[in-house]
Amino acid sequence: MTAGMLVAGYETTSNALATVVHYLLRRPELLDRPIDAVIAEILRFVCGNATGGVPHVATVDVELSHGQVVRAGEVVIPIPDAANRDPDVFADPDTLDFDRADNPHVAFGYGAHHCVGAELARVELRIGVTALLGAFPDLRVAVDDTDLRWRTDMYIRGLWELPVAW
Repeated sequence: MTAGMLVAGYETTSNALATVVHYLLRRPELLDRPIDAVIAEILRFVCGNATGGVPHVATVDVELSHGQVVRAGEVVIPIPDAANRDPDVFADPDTLDFDRADNPHVAFGYGAHHCVGAELARVELRIGVTALLGAFPDLRVAVDDTDLRWRTDMYIRGLWELPVAW
């Protein structure tokens, strides 16, 4: 399990770290906010899962909120981006809102499929962001956002690189 967490957590957390740092450097007013709330909102807004995730097979019939039914045996591919932008759950879901009182995002999955390394990832992100920005208080993104290359053809969403200067 430890090896699995290391392998699965390395790429996801490194991409999330670059994404969070990017948003913080572009919005320096966020540096005065509680880091955990900032990280949670960025994870909700820019879900690290770019492809929808691993297919699941329903074991029982499940009625969804809008009356649709997933029948036992049917395959479902969860789309965290859609869940994290659900207007029934999040007010103004297409807006980064760092004042959300409640942020039940599913960037780490949900229920039986909740990431076992979610708390480790949160700690890594909190420590990584705090240490990086503490060591380099003048850190800034060195290119325009239009020059950033986002990974769009892989399982994990993130930046290919984040050029910075200080």
